[in-house]
Amino acid sequence: MIEAAIEETLRGQDGVFIDGGAHVGSFSLLALHAMRDGVAHAFEMEERVLRCLRKNAAASGGKLVLHEGALGAEAGMVQCWARLSMPLKEPTL
Repeated sequence: MIEAAIEETLRGQDGVFIDGGAHVGSFSLLALHAMRDGVAHAFEMEERVLRCLRKNAAASGGKLVLHEGALGAEAGMVQCWARLSMPLKEPTL
């Protein structure tokens, strides 16, 4: 459902896609694929998934910009806990 909305909205467009809580960057990659020309900014703070997101960003030719941190209303530090219920696999593009 979200995937279809991203593809429909961005198909053939130029622009910037903001992916807050990007996980491994699936929505960012989908947006980049749909856009004619654009860039995606992916925000992620969970270290376990950042490894995969870094690889996806590196393979994007500079179109996926990785921000290692969270989005918030103000600058600062927060303490977060994450429970990942499934093992992560290496990304495949």
